[in-house]
Amino acid sequence: MYCSYFADKESMKAYSMDLRERVLRAWQQKQGSQRAIAERFGVSRSWLEALLRRHHKTSSIAPLPQGGDHCSIFKGKILERLNQVVTENPECDAGKS
Repeated sequence: MYCSYFADKESMKAYSMDLRERVLRAWQQKQGSQRAIAERFGVSRSWLEALLRRHHKTSSIAPLPQGGDHCSIFKGKILERLNQVVTENPECDAGKS
């Protein structure tokens, strides 16, 4: 099953550890406000706030694991069976009101 919403994985890559370390170091060395540091490194202020919060709570700035396939929780035989049930029972189609 193709899900175009999540097709562009390149735009969803995590920021590098090098960038994370430089941003954290700039904040720790008081090189500017959160807004100024975010602008300087080309990241959002909310991302910077989340990075600082995680570092404060866990001492880690490593990226969190990426999520999996968000397109469908039904795969293989289960998907085949679901399609069969909906085909045989059109009133079961969740898309109809």
